[in-house]
Amino acid sequence: MSFHSIPSNLSFIVSYAIKNLRWQTRYTLQTYSDRPTKFQILVDIINSSPSTYRFDQTHLMTGDINLAFGTSKSSSLIIAKSSFQDRIDYSGIYLFSSINRSLTIDPYSIVTLPIRSPYIHIQTIFIYTLILKMPSISFNDVVLIDSNKDKFQRLYQLSNSSSFLPTGHLLLYDSVDNILTGEWYLPTLVESEKYEFKLGEDPEVILYYNRTTNMNQKSNSSVITTNILIQNYKQQKIHLRFKSICELSMICLFYDDKARSLGSRLRYELFLKPKSEVVFSYTSIRLF
Repeated sequence: MSFHSIPSNLSFIVSYAIKNLRWQTRYTLQTYSDRPTKFQILVDIINSSPSTYRFDQTHLMTGDINLAFGTSKSSSLIIAKSSFQDRIDYSGIYLFSSINRSLTIDPYSIVTLPIRSPYIHIQTIFIYTLILKMPSISFNDVVLIDSNKDKFQRLYQLSNSSSFLPTGHLLLYDSVDNILTGEWYLPTLVESEKYEFKLGEDPEVILYYNRTTNMNQKSNSSVITTNILIQNYKQQKIHLRFKSICELSMICLFYDDKARSLGSRLRYELFLKPKSEVVFSYTSIRLF
């Protein structure tokens, strides 16, 4: 077994380590019913060689790295330096994190390290879009009644106000029992960037609606009255977004229950208390 000790006063990239060492990020998102969401970053440093490496100080870099010999491209590398500046333009290469302690990586092993990043905020939002479609009946002065039940989608909004985040696999766990409820692959996110992703329906946030459509072929229009009931069966307060739009082939004008104009689409954003419900209605005039 060979042993490579990389002293902290080195000021150049260790090219041998590039070929044999690589690192990747993993993310976990833990949601609770009685406390804020927890976002954690884990880094796996992988040694695929028969050598042991020791670093006195480690900097994790990421970006589009082109190598003239050996591997043509690499997504990350490890360097060791006595001093390091993270505000320099490295032509597309970014400092992800610095590890200011000695680190030993055994042959054919993986070292997993938690990375502290306190300025990443995760918000859970429940969303639903109700699309108004063209009725199939074309007689004059017809009244149509339609009703349905559906579930809200879980949407997660990540706000990164701290640093550059590399791509990585994300696992979502619910409650203290660590129940796996979804997975996602995060793209590269720069500082101050926001990113949203959806992870399926939630059975505890339910939408009921019924619609009454009055069609008038003479005026080539219809008036639709929609009644909405949203029920929250969760133990915590939730953030809701409800939207209603028309099909692309139609033009709609929306009005609230007090006949105030809402424009060409309807948007409601509200917070719903635990084990509670909300009821509202709106009217839309649809032009064919």
